Amino acid sequence: VFNDGQDFYVLFKSPVNGYLTIYLEVPSEQMSYRILPYNSQKAKPSVKINGDEEYIFFNDKFNKLESTPSVDGLMLSLSNSNYAEQNALVVIFSTNEIADKPLLQNNSIQNNSQIPITPMSISINDFEEWILKLKRKDENVSSVKTFISINPK
Repeated sequence: VFNDGQDFYVLFKSPVNGYLTIYLEVPSEQMSYRILPYNSQKAKPSVKINGDEEYIFFNDKFNKLESTPSVDGLMLSLSNSNYAEQNALVVIFSTNEIADKPLLQNNSIQNNSQIPITPMSISINDFEEWILKLKRKDENVSSVKTFISINPK
């Protein structure tokens, strides 16, 4: 459970080496946003994870990823600040390199100001289809969907 405007971090640890990608599903927008790899790594389909190593994502201070020029901070916000929302965090991991990614769109305007950058996105339906195809191609792919609530301040 989170509050509107609260910073968001993900702690991840695996007993084995592998590859990781993370998406945030926002049902009110019918979109899935790819939040890892970071925006600066948009061509990469996943990030390499070393077994038995703890990772804290979305925080520059704890960045352990090799060749990551910049870490995206992540703040959760509501579409309407008067109503709570329930989103889903989708963590996808494989011991094999995840060499495929869905076709993502970039709707944000990037400039040199402090305006937040929206992560690359795909419709929830297309995202769910992509996960199914990915799992058919590679039996080592696993995904976990965790629901998160965001409350008004």
